Amino acid sequence: MSSWGVTIHSTLPLLREAKRYIAAGVKTLQIMNGDPTRSGSRLSMADRMGLRRLIRKHRLHVYIHAKFTWNTCGNIHIAKAVLQPDLDLCKLIGGRAVVIHSGHPKAGNDDLCVSAVQKVLSFAAQSGTRVLLETPANADNEVLTCLEDLASVVSQFPAAAIGVCIDTAHVFNVGYDLRTVKHVDRFLILVDTLLPDRVGLIHLNDTPRTCGENGEDRHMRLTDGNIFTTPVLEHFLERTKHIDRVIEWPSDSKRRQD
Repeated sequence: MSSWGVTIHSTLPLLREAKRYIAAGVKTLQIMNGDPTRSGSRLSMADRMGLRRLIRKHRLHVYIHAKFTWNTCGNIHIAKAVLQPDLDLCKLIGGRAVVIHSGHPKAGNDDLCVSAVQKVLSFAAQSGTRVLLETPANADNEVLTCLEDLASVVSQFPAAAIGVCIDTAHVFNVGYDLRTVKHVDRFLILVDTLLPDRVGLIHLNDTPRTCGENGEDRHMRLTDGNIFTTPVLEHFLERTKHIDRVIEWPSDSKRRQD
């Protein structure tokens, strides 16, 4: 199954929002388990069990996104403590995977940061819940922005345990051009070559940034930014129809583009 889904923040009435999107035909949801930028509330047990029932009833594909404030390059003990609740939640509700960011080095040591990411993935790979490492944006000195580097890390683990989430705004910011059909085809061939059977989810976003621009990660509605025109977007959607996709635009839980 492939679908174009939405992101819901757990700071909103989760079940109400989920039911509203289900009624509109949405089959894929990404749940931000708590405030995405700072410490926030976790899902209640009632929300968890209600979401589990909805997933079973409507055969939903649901993904859990880990907190943005968690730096994967940090202390492994903190990483385990932060990630474990999301792994447990995903398993309980019958979710597809947990999405995490690659992180950035605190002292500018990329090698130590990558080593820390590998330790987190090794821990996650033993959990029984799939984890998707998201393609980083070209901001905050994040590591593994290059697809070759990302592939070299995730390939150390079984594809069923560790996969990748492609964010269209992020890869564009790094320098992978998606503005034409030719560019889209070239990028997807590269992904298929480097990351076979690894891509479990696509974050479908546009951006006001230019290709290869270093700066704050910012998302826009599709075709409102610098990546997609309508024909190119339609081509991208056709080429990736076998992969689940969710939007992450500002206020994306309040409004969905059809």
